[in-house]
Amino acid sequence: MMNFSKLTVSTRMGVLVAVSALALLMSALFGLYSLRDGLHNAERKGVKNVVMTGLAIAEHFHQQQVKGVMTEREAKASAVKALSIVRFGSGDYFWITDMSGVFVMHPVKQEFVGSTKWDLQDANGRYIIREAVQAAKTGGNWVE
Repeated sequence: MMNFSKLTVSTRMGVLVAVSALALLMSALFGLYSLRDGLHNAERKGVKNVVMTGLAIAEHFHQQQVKGVMTEREAKASAVKALSIVRFGSGDYFWITDMSGVFVMHPVKQEFVGSTKWDLQDANGRYIIREAVQAAKTGGNWVE
């Protein structure tokens, strides 16, 4: 084991500076990790709030149907129309599929409507529609 007292003053200062720099680097890395985690949680909360707003829109039209103000067909068409114009974040939007992956509404790619995109994959090879439908079947879990 090295005896610290036998080192020159400049070597001791160098060791002290290196240890301090390492501690500062570790602290910065921890801070960045905490910031990233906090931003991710804030993003999830924001998305959840937007989804809850979309559900409230759909529920409004469902209640109109329950009260007899609209037929079921009119209520569904009105909900689809209302959701199709909603934008949030940086140009994000709602889209609607049925439980078999057939698009009921897609505000950007109208050619999707009426077709199944069950095998649609994102850049990472994840099946977007399959995962969304599975999440819906299990109560609305988060899909990355």
